[in-house]
Order: sequence, then C-alpha cells, then structure tokens
Amino acid sequence: MQTLLVVDDNPAIRATLDLWFTRQKFVVLMAENEAEALEQAQRHPIDAALIDLRLANQNGADVCRSLQSLARDRGHAPLVWLMSGFYQPEDERRARAAGAVAIVPKPFHFDQLTQEILTRLGQNGETDNGT
Repeated sequence: MQTLLVVDDNPAIRATLDLWFTRQKFVVLMAENEAEALEQAQRHPIDAALIDLRLANQNGADVCRSLQSLARDRGHAPLVWLMSGFYQPEDERRARAAGAVAIVPKPFHFDQLTQEILTRLGQNGETDNGT
C-alpha cells in the first residue's frame, strides 16, 4: 500500500480526503501544518502528499520544500501536489519551483485525482468509487 500525507488546516477537508483515500487502499497520514507534516515524514516514508497551498499563517509551497528536503536527506522524496481553492496562474510556477507535481484545484474530482496519483506512482489501477 502507498502512503499519502494530507496537509490541510481545514479539518473537513482532511477528513474527506482521509475517508476517500483510505477506501482507495492508501495509508493516509494527516497534518494540520508544517510542523505536523515534518513529524509525520520523520516517522513514516511518504510516497505522495497533498498540501494546501494556503495554510493558516503558512505557505504550502514552503511546506512542500521542507518536506522534499527532509525526504531527500532520507533517500525517499515523495510526489507532492499542492491544493488550492483560489488558483492563480503564478501558483503553478511557485508549485513547480517548490518541487510539486502540479496544483490540484478545489473542489476535487476524486476519481481523476486518485488516477493521477496512482499513475504518477506507477500503479495504473481502477479506483473504488463505491459503485
């Protein structure tokens, strides 16, 4: 199973992503901020991460950089997507500069997001959409 780290200051979004990706057979780890994200990354190898671009008092791109730096030091850098409900064109440039794969717009298209993550992780599989 792949490990996914979700970093968002909104508990409802964390809970929704936890429920969805757990159903998709991911091990899901949660963090509300950069400190919690780095703590999770120190405890567990992370395969992929979804990080809110606009965390309370923090920038998700900075969290991405910190997470990537820590992970590279440990020899296992995750694929990172930054999430945003307020997408602006310069966000894509910032995301890529921070080492993120892309920006994921909110609201999510869960099947598409899951397929993107699985494809990037090298697992072309069908999602379990509950039908």
